[in-house]
Amino acid sequence: MPKSDERGVALLLALLVLTLLTALILEFDAEARREYRAAATFRDDYKASMLTRAAVQATRAVLAQDLLREKMTGTKYDGRPTSGPCRSRITRSVMGS
Repeated sequence: MPKSDERGVALLLALLVLTLLTALILEFDAEARREYRAAATFRDDYKASMLTRAAVQATRAVLAQDLLREKMTGTKYDGRPTSGPCRSRITRSVMGS
């Protein structure tokens, strides 16, 4: 038969172990969430970097094509339409008519 001052020690130890395990599980969960967010941030940064590089390459290709066209035709392209429905509106707005 246990002594009267030892009663409840097993319950206290069980509660202590349960509390420690709960704290440990919560810390693992928080760490997993941090790792997930870090991986998602890395993925998004990588995507943005690749899209930026692709945009720069596409811009270079368009500019190179324009330069080649200028060399072949001898005319400079200023970005304004030379014919079509937009030509008259642009000319009027630039010339003030």
